[in-house]
Amino acid sequence: MHLSESNYKISLNSNRIISLEENHQHLTYAGLLEGLPTQRINKDIISGIKKIVDQKIWGSSTPYIIKPDESPIKLP
Repeated sequence: MHLSESNYKISLNSNRIISLEENHQHLTYAGLLEGLPTQRINKDIISGIKKIVDQKIWGSSTPYIIKPDESPIKLP
């Protein structure tokens, strides 16, 4: 199927239509064996995404990375 026939079209507020070519998701805390995530762990994960992107995306595309909202977890 040609990209122009894709069902993954998004209409922007500017009336421009774009197509989604690829979507990559990563299990954020897959390597966290014990405890809760910290700001340092989150920062390390986000900075390591560049390496993951380089392994999965070929070419000169610039990915858009959605950074998570951080909020403290209250412990009893």
